[in-house]
Amino acid sequence: MREQVGYTQGGLAERAGIDRASLSQIENGHAAPRSTTLFKLAEALHVRPADLLDGESPTDSRTPDEDGPRYAPLEDSQLYPGLEQLLNDPRDRLLLQITPAEEAALRSIRLRSERVASKDFFIDMLAVIRRHQQEL
Repeated sequence: MREQVGYTQGGLAERAGIDRASLSQIENGHAAPRSTTLFKLAEALHVRPADLLDGESPTDSRTPDEDGPRYAPLEDSQLYPGLEQLLNDPRDRLLLQITPAEEAALRSIRLRSERVASKDFFIDMLAVIRRHQQEL
């Protein structure tokens, strides 16, 4: 996406307020971004954080209603292990008070690699979703 919008690594890193070496590690798949870094990158690229996770191009002009949704929610049998742990733990659900809309947002996350799909990752993403909702 960075190249499609014409940013250099240094330019994007500066716009997002992150280190260029960290951005290189993320782009090359050697490091997974923290949720705060993900949101900084999305803001700098003028895309939704989910677009960075699901690999959609910022030049993809389809709206969710055209030709169906960009992606369908995962079925329960297809949940990332970390998300499954979070959603199936009654204690976590009670403590975090996950709303149906938040659960749908968590289920819509698509990752290129499951190595970052831990329970903690999805708890971080829930916090990011909530912060983003407050900003709207």
